[in-house]
Amino acid sequence: EQAARRARALPHFLKGEELRAKAGVLVRHGDLDARQAYLENAVEAYARSLVQDPAFAEAFTGRGRVHVELGDVRPAHEDFRRAVELRPESTEAYLGRLQLLTEEYEALWMRSGRVSSADIGTMSSLPDLAGDPEAEAIGRRIDDDIRTVLGLGVRPEEAKYFEGWLLRNAGDRDGARKAFDESITLWKYFAPAYEGRAC
Repeated sequence: EQAARRARALPHFLKGEELRAKAGVLVRHGDLDARQAYLENAVEAYARSLVQDPAFAEAFTGRGRVHVELGDVRPAHEDFRRAVELRPESTEAYLGRLQLLTEEYEALWMRSGRVSSADIGTMSSLPDLAGDPEAEAIGRRIDDDIRTVLGLGVRPEEAKYFEGWLLRNAGDRDGARKAFDESITLWKYFAPAYEGRAC
């Protein structure tokens, strides 16, 4: 029965993946209106997949990633939470949630008035958000998710990447940069490490 549900869900899931990938290409070409349409269609494709198989964790993860790109924070959180519930060993669900939490944390930095969006990539240290309960809660969730992902057994370049985020969140910018550099040394095509190093 589960295999039959998954077989019915798979074409919709694959369509969602295809639409999400096409939206990524469109953003590089500057066609933001078409990107928006692809992302909205991807959400619908993932939803159709989940109607067929409500236990399809990867569909929740894919839809969560699209919600992040659309700026739909609450549905993204819910999709990642559900994906982790269904497949607690899924690093992809945790990675999606980490992306969302990191964006929320950076938004708090900008709302604090102590840093602008232009400053985020050039800061030598993290802005002091100590005492901000929302920032501290997000920071704890980021650290917890990173530790969980590391416990799942990731590739060495991913482990160094996550170590970089833990150090960055702890305020150790030099240690974070070194960890991101080591991640790049392990695999020079690991794009997230370059992004982490730039922050």
